[in-house]
Amino acid sequence: MKRQFFILTAIAGFSVLVGLGIWQWERRAWKQAMLTEINAGLASPPVAISNAANKTLTWHPVRAYGSWATEGLIHVAPVTLLGKVGKVYAAPFRLEDGSIVAVELGWAGNQFNGITLPETVKSIEGVMIPARKPSYFTPDNQPPNNWYWLDPIALAQNAGLNSAKAAPLILRLTQSPEGLTTRPAKPDIPDNHLQYAFTWFGLAIAWAVIGFLALRKSQE
Repeated sequence: MKRQFFILTAIAGFSVLVGLGIWQWERRAWKQAMLTEINAGLASPPVAISNAANKTLTWHPVRAYGSWATEGLIHVAPVTLLGKVGKVYAAPFRLEDGSIVAVELGWAGNQFNGITLPETVKSIEGVMIPARKPSYFTPDNQPPNNWYWLDPIALAQNAGLNSAKAAPLILRLTQSPEGLTTRPAKPDIPDNHLQYAFTWFGLAIAWAVIGFLALRKSQE
């Protein structure tokens, strides 16, 4: 009875470890496909937009035509860049069709005093990135002064604009206003799944070897 239990436990453990290795291998294929799509999008020429409701523009360079809603300027904090803690400034941009785009202007250290947006600008260029809460542990925004992540709908509401027209993406400027640092357009997405897969497969082999040796010793 003990021998049968030992064999079943060994098989179950081996199956779990192999399953985890296969899962990481499949995740690697998914991750590489996503990175390929992102790189292709970033390498494409800018698309002129007057309506930014299309999510297929994610990670695509764009040129947006419209004007700033200067009353909606905010800063998101704390945000770390190159090991330094600071703020990301953002503001709504009204497109020609009335859509509202949340624009990430750039990053600055905590000593920065703020910026003034030009009211005469007619177009801006940047990359469309996903708008999502960074993590489960990120606090909820508390407008009008405390912002912990850039929420396009909340940004439009804070500026007194029609949030129903807020685009689901964020436009990250490729050239920030003076005094701000442009954050990289390309996301820093690690691709360690191959290493993880081989780790699980290696553990499965080690588990099988140990189980075989233990079973053989019990028969002596």
